[in-house]
Amino acid sequence: MNQSNTPNVHQLDAKALICVQLDIKLWSGRQALKREHLVQSNPLLASLPPQDLASMGSVRICDPEEVRVFARIKNEAIRALGEAGLPLLGAIGVPQPEFPAVYRKLCDIGNKFNAKAADLFTKYDANASAWKTKWQNENPSNAHLLARLPSAQQVVGKLRFDFHCYTIESPKDLSAEAGSHFDRQVTGLKGELLAEAAEVGNDMLSRYLIRQDSSSHGGKREHITQKTLRPLKRIVAKLRTFAFVDPSIAPLADVIESVLASLPADGQVDGAGLISVWNLATLLSNPANASKIAAVAQTFGADQAIMDMDAPMTVPSAEPVDTSAEVIEAPRTIVQVIPAAQDFGMETQITSVRTPTVPNAGSFVDPCAFL
Repeated sequence: MNQSNTPNVHQLDAKALICVQLDIKLWSGRQALKREHLVQSNPLLASLPPQDLASMGSVRICDPEEVRVFARIKNEAIRALGEAGLPLLGAIGVPQPEFPAVYRKLCDIGNKFNAKAADLFTKYDANASAWKTKWQNENPSNAHLLARLPSAQQVVGKLRFDFHCYTIESPKDLSAEAGSHFDRQVTGLKGELLAEAAEVGNDMLSRYLIRQDSSSHGGKREHITQKTLRPLKRIVAKLRTFAFVDPSIAPLADVIESVLASLPADGQVDGAGLISVWNLATLLSNPANASKIAAVAQTFGADQAIMDMDAPMTVPSAEPVDTSAEVIEAPRTIVQVIPAAQDFGMETQITSVRTPTVPNAGSFVDPCAFL
């Protein structure tokens, strides 16, 4: 990709992004437990430290499930924003083309939140009374803890779902230092993208590519499914959406897409395909390495970047490998068995470049044999 044809954040002055900031308030369903409440139950607790020094905790005043629903809706809104945007100056920056869909989704989530709040308001008095009666009957000595409950209006008044949308631009007519500070914050979006890609890589390694057993070391995965590849497809879409952040972002997406295109379109992924996925996940899990490969792809293309990505290449090992034998290296090696990184709990690591490394026995080491 020609760098001069790729817009960047400086050229767009961040106006390509709509900042969205959630404004959501929840109710805990709890009431502060005061020192005098405990002393009333047990005078021996009079020696408790003062309230200003130590918190006495809280007491539940309703069924926890009645308030958990609001936390779940809040998390749904956070996920919706996270899928479409990146953290930016205390908000989430969403590209303008994506914003209408995000706005509609947040409005739908807000309507769901408000409907649940209205339902809570309608049922609160009856539910709170039943909760109070239940616990006062079961714990008569602590009945006073639930003597004063907030009203339905007070409770629902604590709930709020809203969000604010705005654009940002570099400060005008201020010092160059202030402008450069803004630029550093905005161009940090590349780091946010690579960090998100690293989460995908680490998640794939820990959840899908390393099979955990009862021992301290992970075991090999003989295959993965098409479902396992979905996070990679999602991160490609995210990289495409934010390609304007840095000229190397789109080439990194090209690398991931090239690897995905080389895999079977359906069914299980094993053998050489599994090695490719392992290498890709390992690459993405390290933002510094991903950035280097992205730069290679930007200059020399995705194919060359994939060749570089495969050196070194780490795959699961089925059996321990004796690495003490002398190894005679050809000028350009394709397979070399060396001790693995303990971070992945693996026993073997394979480094791939071009032509074979020849052990003393003269046998060729097949990378697929380790799957």
